[in-house]
Amino acid sequence: MSATIGIYVLPPLLASAFGKHASNPPLVKIRNTAEIAAAVANFELDLGFIEGPCTDAALEVAPWRTDATLVVGAPDHPLALQSARREVTLDELRAAHWLLREPGSGTRDADEQALAPYLHSLRSA
Repeated sequence: MSATIGIYVLPPLLASAFGKHASNPPLVKIRNTAEIAAAVANFELDLGFIEGPCTDAALEVAPWRTDATLVVGAPDHPLALQSARREVTLDELRAAHWLLREPGSGTRDADEQALAPYLHSLRSA
């Protein structure tokens, strides 16, 4: 189970599915996408739920849910203040420092893939 799914999506699903059968709950491991994919490929886990792309040819990947990622910032950040008056430019976004998830995170991979055509790279803060 990758982190975002394990923290935000899984708890209500487990409560619903296993609340009446708490004597035999599933074993859940929460790691980033790369670690979960590797654990499934190495037969350490039977099943994995991940957020990001998986290119391991040994694994069968099927879409489960869709999601959206938003760019957010503190209300007093210069780009947030500018966005109230005008659209922020790609050059301004390229120059910005980004708070990113760790390497191997599916969220980070997805964000980088989505933004790369426009920003080319993200400057990590």
